[in-house]
Amino acid sequence: MLCLQVANGQNYKPKLLRFDEDYSSLTDSMVKKQPWLRTKNIGLNKSKTIKASFGLDYREMYELVKGYDSLGPTDGYWLTRFMAHADVRFGKRFRAFFQMARCFIAARELPVRPVDVNELFFLNAFGEYSFGKANNNYVRLGRQELFFGMGRLVAPREGPNIRSSYDALRVHYNIGTFSLDGFFSYLVNNKQGILDDEVLGNNQRLWGLYSTRKWKKSNADFYYLGYYNPLALFSKQALRDKETRHSIGARWYGKAFNSLGYDAEAVYQFGQFGSNTIDAFMMDVKISKDINLKRSILKPSLKLGYFSGNRSVSDGRLTTYNSLFPNLLYYQTAIGIFPSNIINPQVNFGWDYKKLSIVSGADLYWRASKQDGLYAPSGALLLNNGNNTYLGYQLYTKTDYAFTQNLSCTFLVSRYYKSDFIKSNGDRRGIDLLVNVLLNYKL
Repeated sequence: MLCLQVANGQNYKPKLLRFDEDYSSLTDSMVKKQPWLRTKNIGLNKSKTIKASFGLDYREMYELVKGYDSLGPTDGYWLTRFMAHADVRFGKRFRAFFQMARCFIAARELPVRPVDVNELFFLNAFGEYSFGKANNNYVRLGRQELFFGMGRLVAPREGPNIRSSYDALRVHYNIGTFSLDGFFSYLVNNKQGILDDEVLGNNQRLWGLYSTRKWKKSNADFYYLGYYNPLALFSKQALRDKETRHSIGARWYGKAFNSLGYDAEAVYQFGQFGSNTIDAFMMDVKISKDINLKRSILKPSLKLGYFSGNRSVSDGRLTTYNSLFPNLLYYQTAIGIFPSNIINPQVNFGWDYKKLSIVSGADLYWRASKQDGLYAPSGALLLNNGNNTYLGYQLYTKTDYAFTQNLSCTFLVSRYYKSDFIKSNGDRRGIDLLVNVLLNYKL
């Protein structure tokens, strides 16, 4: 549901990032077949050199959690998210995009998290100038979401109510099958009031260069990402300190050996955390296969991720990998552990039938190093040193059904079976049971 296809009369479909949609080729016949497109590509002046597209996103989610241990509390609550956007294009080169959002929660007994509530805020608000013969290059300035590659390091925070965005300058350049993005950004510090998110109000910074080269059956990404956090926390030392981290990565993905899918990524990180030199790495490999049956498609896959942990508490090196701002849904971490100091094998079995998609899987978890702790997605240190590395395993089933190209629902059940080591080290090491029922509408 997250791709947009224009050619040969195929239907338009909303994207995850709404500013990636382009309705400039929309025709009257398409609008007649799909009435929801009446809000797209509307001429605002007589010559129709100024056109606007308007849209809405509505997500209603009921979430039930059990934990954080067998005796812990059970809490069920509603998460609601409204988003509205306007994409105004001035001729072929200038563009302004605005997307406002309101996020709130109801019936939650556990403490409300910072990613649950924001009365009204700009998720995106930027100006863009396109250049080049095909106008496929651009300079974009303002508040915007970022998503690169598979989202293993930089992706929208789609799971929680409030998605992450950045105050950024981004330049995109495209030559045939090669593209290059350069950007510098400040992470937006979300507040709970009305339009009170400050511009450049967060000291966490992210910058980098991201390139992609495409061939017929394979693709490659090469990138550099820089990150600065003045208040980073790792088990290496007791106090928070400045972190300046540089990531050099490569990704290779595509199809081979009779439509066998592969997606492999490796990252090396260096820099400084306080007085410690950073020396960390990550490797993540996914192998998948689409098996065409008579009326459906079977989709088995295997994944293995290794995210380095700190190997010594006494030397001057920090070897804890930092995943920065990843797509946590890719890692299926309902256990609430950030992909740092983790070894994570995963087995999935998917089945697609018309508008129905079902995925079931199992995740296993080990600490990569006994000398390092575990980390929450918020950056908090959950668990420090210990003698054991096995953390347990997780079973889950996710069902998606698309009523139309605009309306879909999701049902997720995830169960985390903790190791004795986790159980003996406190009650806040992941959710025992997670149930999600989600309704999503996009206009």
